Amino acid sequence: MKIIHLDPEHPTETVIQIEGLRRSITLMHITDSHLHLADERDPEALELIKSKKAKRPDVHERFIEALARSNESEVDATIFTGDITNFPSWAAIEAIANGVATLSAPYLYTLGNHDWHFPFLDWNDATRDEYYPRFEGLIDGDPRCQAKEISGVKLIALDNSNYQIAMAQMDFVKEELKTGMPCLLFIHIPIFIRSLLDPVLERWKAPIMMAATEGWTEETRATSPEFLPNETTLEFHKYLTEGACDNIAAICCGHVHFSHADAFRAGRFQYVTNAGFDGVSRLIRLEPYASN
Repeated sequence: MKIIHLDPEHPTETVIQIEGLRRSITLMHITDSHLHLADERDPEALELIKSKKAKRPDVHERFIEALARSNESEVDATIFTGDITNFPSWAAIEAIANGVATLSAPYLYTLGNHDWHFPFLDWNDATRDEYYPRFEGLIDGDPRCQAKEISGVKLIALDNSNYQIAMAQMDFVKEELKTGMPCLLFIHIPIFIRSLLDPVLERWKAPIMMAATEGWTEETRATSPEFLPNETTLEFHKYLTEGACDNIAAICCGHVHFSHADAFRAGRFQYVTNAGFDGVSRLIRLEPYASN
């Protein structure tokens, strides 16, 4: 399958030519809005929003502006890749639900590490499972793995917000790829790419990417052991970078709050989109490939 990425380093607009595409498809990628809203339904969260509002008072407005850009661009779908809220308060989830209700096209929503976690709770899979039900109105089906077809292109969303991939998620991706359709994979946390390592370390002082095996110090290994990749996660990373998944045209993600693009395998790019709280989203245009 011939797939060409045009100007992949553009921070807000991505154009991918795909052989056999029936028509042009336009998508909007929104990530890391970090809404900080709370009310009396989550009393412990009320204290959390005070300092955040002082630091970034306009994040809700920027989220609404991103949704408006999606409609103005007449996209075929909008994909949210996590940390749209800073914690899973009912007020924030309702604000997201009210926002996506204004979209004129379908959407996919996968969670980030902030979406399901309050800072006063343990950060583990049990907490994530406990708060998954709050997102039932935003996610149709299993929040761990979702797929939507748009005119012969598969949009696959995986929740890798715990820095890991489960075997069931890998099996899900492999099954979806069997269709032979071109696919885009949407996740919150970028997969490890060597060119992404230095800017991530500079920003975060730890290699906060999925399947990162480089960049760890003795201190960061001790303080963040849950970020270290397990065997299945490493297997999935190898599958993406070396395995029989050439019909994945691109990986789209966020998490690290800056833009970055590079190939994760020959001719296939990972696009990291900057944070929504900075007023940034990414327009993705899929165009039919025509050889001259």
